[in-house]
Order: sequence, then C-alpha cells, then structure tokens
Amino acid sequence: MKKFKQLILNVLPLFSLLLYTFILLFLIESFSRGGILITFQYIKGNFNTYIYNSLIILLTLLPFILLKKRIFYISFISIVWILLALVNNILLTLRGTPLTGSDFGMIKNAIELIPKYLSISSIIIISLLLLLLVVCFALMYIKINKSKVNYYITIPLIIGYIFIFPKITNYAESQNIVSRNFWDLCGQYSANGFPYSFLYSISNSGISKPDNYSKDTMTSINEFLENVIYNGDYYIQPVISSINESSSTLDSNSNNYPEIDMLPNIIFVQLESFIDPTWIEDIEYNEDPIPIFRQLCEEYSSGVIDVPTIGGGTANTEFEVVTGMPMDFFCAGEFPFNTLASKTTVPSFAYYLQNLNYDTHALHNYDCTYYSRYKAYKNLGFHTFTSIETMDISEVTPFNWPKDKVLINQIESSLNSSDTQDLIFAVSVQGHGGYANYYIDDLPIRAISSSSNYNINNIDYYINQLKEMDNFIGDLITMVESRNEPTMIIFYGDHLPSLGLKAEKLTTRSMTATPYVIWNNFGLSKENKDLEAYELSTEVITKLNYPSTALSTLYNSSLDEETKREYLNLLEYDLLYGESYLGEKLTPHENFRFGINTVSVDSIEFNENQIVIRGDNFNYYSQAYINNSEIKTICIDKNTLTIDKIDLNVGDIITVKQISASNSIELSTSNDLIITNEMLNNNTTFQ
Repeated sequence: MKKFKQLILNVLPLFSLLLYTFILLFLIESFSRGGILITFQYIKGNFNTYIYNSLIILLTLLPFILLKKRIFYISFISIVWILLALVNNILLTLRGTPLTGSDFGMIKNAIELIPKYLSISSIIIISLLLLLLVVCFALMYIKINKSKVNYYITIPLIIGYIFIFPKITNYAESQNIVSRNFWDLCGQYSANGFPYSFLYSISNSGISKPDNYSKDTMTSINEFLENVIYNGDYYIQPVISSINESSSTLDSNSNNYPEIDMLPNIIFVQLESFIDPTWIEDIEYNEDPIPIFRQLCEEYSSGVIDVPTIGGGTANTEFEVVTGMPMDFFCAGEFPFNTLASKTTVPSFAYYLQNLNYDTHALHNYDCTYYSRYKAYKNLGFHTFTSIETMDISEVTPFNWPKDKVLINQIESSLNSSDTQDLIFAVSVQGHGGYANYYIDDLPIRAISSSSNYNINNIDYYINQLKEMDNFIGDLITMVESRNEPTMIIFYGDHLPSLGLKAEKLTTRSMTATPYVIWNNFGLSKENKDLEAYELSTEVITKLNYPSTALSTLYNSSLDEETKREYLNLLEYDLLYGESYLGEKLTPHENFRFGINTVSVDSIEFNENQIVIRGDNFNYYSQAYINNSEIKTICIDKNTLTIDKIDLNVGDIITVKQISASNSIELSTSNDLIITNEMLNNNTTFQ
C-alpha cells in the first residue's frame, strides 16, 4: 500500500503537467489567433488537432521535470511559447503571414525595421516590459524551492514518450489531423495549430523528393516536352533569328508579332505593396492615385498575377518571377533566397537570357543584405547588383524608405553599361509599410469611407505614396522612350499592402492578387490575361517568341492541371535539389560586381583640421581606409569625402570601400592612392 501511494505521488505531477499543457495551449492559441472566442471555436471544430498540439507542448516541457527547479524551467518555456504566439499574431497583422523558422534567419533585419513600425514610446514600453520579465524570472529562479526527482520513473517515461512521439505524429498526419501541405500558409497554420505549424517550419526546408522521381521519370517528361508541337490554341516557337533579323517573317501561328531590329531590353519592375486602390471596397478618393498605371492597363497587355505572399515576404515573389518556379512545393514559410539561392546557383530567367547575349542587372533601393540578396542575385545569374549602398539617395519617405524615382537613373546607368541588350530586375521599396496612423496635413489625395473597417490615416498615407510611385512609372517610361531602343517593361505589385485588408472587402476577393502591365515600344498586340507570378517570365518568352524552356513549354501545354502540377513538382525538384537531369551546370558571372559605377580615389587635399579625399561615386556608405584600417569618414557629396587630419607617411595607402548598410559586408573597393614624398611636401593638392 505504501509503495502504491508513493507511485501515485510520483505520477500525479506528470498528470498535472499533462493538464497544464491543455491550459497552456489554450493561451498559446488565443494569443496566436487574437482572441479567446475564436480559440473556443477552433477547439470545437478541431478537437483532435488540439489534443495533438497539446502533446507537442508536452514534448517540449517533459524533459524539464528532470531538473530540481522544474517549475522555473517549465514556466520559462511556457512564456517562450506565449511570446512566439504573440509575435505570430503581430506578423499576421503587419504582413499577413505567420511566424516561421525562416524568420529567425532575418532577426537582425527585423530589429532594424522596428523603428519603421513602432513609435519610440512603444519601443521603450516593450523594452521595459521585457526587462521586467527578465527580472521576474531572475527572482523566481532565486526564490523557488528545489523539488525531489524520482529518476527511476521520470527517465524511462521521458525516453518512452520521445520514442513513441514520431509514431503519434505519423498517425496524426495519416488521419489528416494535421497536414504537411502548407501551400496555403495562413490557412494551414490556422487548421494545424500554431505549435505543429511553427515547429514544422523549423524542422523542414527545401522541396521534398517526389515519390516517383527518377531518371526514367525525368526522361519521360523530357521526351514529352521535346515533342510538344504547338498548333491551334498553342503557338509555334520560331528560332531566335526571326526576331533578330528585321527582314524575317514570323510563323503565321506565332501571333504575328511585329519585327524589330534587335533583341529588346527587358525590364522587370517589382513595385512594393502596389495594388489598384479602387479594389478596396467602401472607399472613394478625391482623385485617382494611379492614373498613369491605369492608362497603361488600357493600352497594353495587363491583368492580375497571383503572388505567393500577403503583406510581406517580398523576396518570395521575386523568386517566383526570376526563376519561373512556384513556392508551392517549398516547406512552410521558407525564403529560398536565404536557404537556397544564397548558397548555390539557381536556374533563372537571367541565366536563360545570358545565352542570348543579354547583360543582366539587379537593382533594389534598400539594404543589400535583406533576404541575402547580395549573395542570391549572384547565384541567380545577374552580372551586377545595385543596392542602396551604391546609389545616391536624395529623397526618402516619412518612414525613411528611399523613394523609387532613384531607380530611374540607376536603370539608365545599367542600360548604358554595355553595348548589348539588357535584362534589368528592379525591386522598389517606397510603398513599404508601416503606414502613418496619424493625420498628415497637405496630402493631395484623400480617401473617403463610411466604413469603420479601415484606418483612414493609414490609407491616406498609402495612396499618396502610390501616387508618387505612379509618377515614377511614367518618368521611367519617358526616360526609356528617349533612348529609342526596343524595350519591354513589366510592372507588377509584389503583394498587398499591410493595411489590414480582408478578401471579402476586395473586389478581387483575393489576398494574393496584384496588378501587372507589360509596356513596350515596339507594337506588341494587347492581350489581357491573369497569371501566376511564376508565369510572368514565360509570358515574356511567349510574347517575344524566344526559344522555349522546359518550364515555359509545360506552362503552355494542354496537360490537365493535375498532371501539369505533378510534372512541375518533378521539374522543380530536379532543377533545385535533384540530379539536374533536365538542367545544366550553372556558373555565376566571374566579374559579378556591386553597382554599375566604380568608386574611385583621385586626389587628396590637406585642410586645417581635415584631409579631403577627392574622387567619384561616393555616397553615405563610402568608408575611407588608410593601410586597411578604418577611418571615420564623412561624405560631403559624390566627389568628396573628409576624414580627420592625421599624420601620413610615404607609402601609406588610401582606399575607399563601399560597406553594406548593416555595416557587415564589404561590397567593393576603390583603386589605391599611394602617398608619395611629393604629396607630403606640397601639402596642398596632390594627384
């Protein structure tokens, strides 16, 4: 009887812990979903899923019962779970997508963005609350009493639970209690529960190997793609010379595209958070914020593209457009720019156009390290990457985002940088959130709404940024037209703005729809259609009658959607993670460089308290070095830097380096200016 009583006393805390996990999970889901009532409704409709997620929470808490201060450690892990759920809710509100494992690879970038979304007072309050939480845990650790641990019971129990948990997970997945299919990220987080979804996003990445992937399977797909002959509803792909030679006649089944004298420049402009504001129901405007874009849609091929993200995650739309491959098959919340393209070469439209003698350029008017772009663009086949660190930024928004009109000169410089045709992939930033939640005087465009569903100050700020972005579109076209070169520009939005929009309050009834238009100056016929973001490059290939790729052939084929999706999964896995049966070995451009214009040092001057460095293409991110040692530097203008006056010796070397905005990456280095005896003796201006 005594032994039985002792067993009960040892096992009772374990049952208490199990009950505690049910309560803790309710708090986690309430913070994650943003309400108690919605959590009750979730439990009512998904009780088995709730039980399984409770077992996940138990798995994260159970090992800590081995520790004598178990209450402290269990409390600590519980708070961590609640904070993660709270962050998940905040991210859903701000960007429309949940917290995933990939977000932890961008913590530094996220910290840098905090001032753009939170006021100083909010940051101070949050910091004080976190400090208070740390103090409370410190006092708790000191004050809490140690508990006795029966290792003979707890150790076998923990080992046994860890052993059977994979079997529990397999059962849950086989019975559709939870699902590994995260193509609808927000929907699956809601259905699967936060703990399972979040941990799944941490423990998985890339594309799972399809069950039927093999050399024979890929050979069969290749034979199908090679033997597709486009007739009737399809098109016949002519050889490239038909568009190169102005005297050639295109095939009668190729839509009779006009002849042009040379391959056109192709410019993609990804517009940050750009939508048609008239899509938002119950809102009117005193004037149209995007008259230029709207006029373009009336005159040129246009429509709606379906993007893979909502309110944020810009790089995933970039990935789909540049590679022609969907995000659907990647694991939950993954950013392939970070997990794949930053580490290895990835087939892309840039590599494809290199074979047609295109120079390829990427531009983004912000920090090059966001989403590892400084690595990813090189592996995606671009020859140059021009970021904020190599631009002369003159104007920013009230939230310190560089305005998009800076891209016009940068695009022109890219076009001027070679004698061949160019592919330019420009990513804008001006429309980025957050948006002002206070009234701003003197805004030319105002929103009017009788609905209480919207923060009208947010929308006022947003539509006035849209107006400036629309002006940028017009000015860019004006610049391109003045060059008198065949050029195509594809304008499109990367995702919806983070304005708390709901699908049922949008005329598109979609949270992933954004507009696009394909402007050109060589007479392509107008054709309106809706596309997936990953089909944009295929649309360009088709319109220009360029040679098909495996992906473009598949997208244009008459296969039923189920078979097409199966082939697409196999193709994407093969190209990115498999044996590349249908791919080819890719090599990044050997002379990849940051920025079009080279930073140079021409001369120095000695002033009373300063040394003036003269040169070219300097900006805020230019940093002077003497003998490779960093010197505090002030940029005066694009031709002038100053440093504090110090003693220089014959043979000392002055260089200027472009440093990333995060101050972590050296992007480029100028020529060396070697100090001579003549320079020191003259003590005025030295060449």
